Amino acid sequence: MSVAPDRLPEGTKRGLLDVLVRQEQTAEQLAERLGVSPTAVRQHLATLTGLGLVERRKSGTRGGRPAFLYRLSDVGRRAYPKRHDLLVRELVATLIAREGEERTLAIITEAARHLAAKAADEIGALGATERIAAIAAWLEAEFAWEADVEKFPGGGVRFVVHRCPFHAVSAMHPKVCGAFFQALLEEVTEAGPFDHRPLGDDFCCCVLETPPEKTAG
Repeated sequence: MSVAPDRLPEGTKRGLLDVLVRQEQTAEQLAERLGVSPTAVRQHLATLTGLGLVERRKSGTRGGRPAFLYRLSDVGRRAYPKRHDLLVRELVATLIAREGEERTLAIITEAARHLAAKAADEIGALGATERIAAIAAWLEAEFAWEADVEKFPGGGVRFVVHRCPFHAVSAMHPKVCGAFFQALLEEVTEAGPFDHRPLGDDFCCCVLETPPEKTAG
C-alpha cells in the first residue's frame, strides 16, 4: 500500500502528520499542540491509522486505561513529501560541469546497475509476469514513483510513469534521468534495450518501454 504525497490528507489530519513526522506523541500531546480536543484528535488518528499512515504502540497505562504513542508508519514516511530531487539535481549539475555529460551518463548508468543488483536480491527468482509486478512494487516502495505497467504479447514491456521521484532532475537533465532508469530496468527485468521518452504532460512524466520481439515473417 502507498499514498502519493499530493494525496495526503489536509487540514487537521495533515497537521497531525506534520507533528508525527518529527516525533512520537500521545493523543493528548497532539491535542494540546494543535489546539483541538483529544476526542477529535483520536478520531483523526483512527482515520490515519486506517489509511496505513499512522501506527501506535502501547506506552503504559493512564487512569486504568492503556496509553498509546502515535507515529508515522513506514507507509506514511515513504509518502511524506521529500525534496531529495533538488539535491540530486545539484549533484548532477556539478558532475556535468566537472566531468562532462558523457562521463556523467556513464557514472549514472553504473550507479543504476549497482542498485539493480540489490533489487534483484530482494525480488528473487520469479516468473516473467510475477517478476514485472514485483519490480513495479519495488520501484514504488523505494522511489515513490507511480507507473502503469503493460506487457506485450510479443515479450515487450512498457512503464508509463505518472509521478517521477526526480522532477527537478528530469526537467533539466532528461538524458540523465532516462539513463538511470533505462539501465536499472534493463538489469532487473532482464529485458531491453529500453527506450526513454519524456512526455511532459499533465498526467504522465515519461515512458520507458522495450518493443515486442519481432516474429519471422
